[in-house]
Amino acid sequence: IESRSGCVIRAQGSGRVWIDPITMQVTRMELIAPHHQITPVEAGTWKLSIDYAPVLLDGQRFWMPSIITSTMTPDNAYTPTIYSFFARYSNYHKLEVTSHIVPVH
Repeated sequence: IESRSGCVIRAQGSGRVWIDPITMQVTRMELIAPHHQITPVEAGTWKLSIDYAPVLLDGQRFWMPSIITSTMTPDNAYTPTIYSFFARYSNYHKLEVTSHIVPVH
């Protein structure tokens, strides 16, 4: 992955994508970004994975994130902090809003 202007990934990275051969939907994405800037004075390796699952909303199937895992390990061996995030998503609901314009008299 090449760094671009405005991109949060400043160093070379690599990744993989899994695609369901029947539906052609993305089922998993992985990213590894070495030497990623964690704080203004600290860099490390960022590993991110996102698993997707089909969700039925109003009779239509959508592939939504089901699990997100993110870990950042500092390059500096003297920094003991490892940053991690884990989220599991389920029970999606469709939110629908309708509106209309009322003319002012």
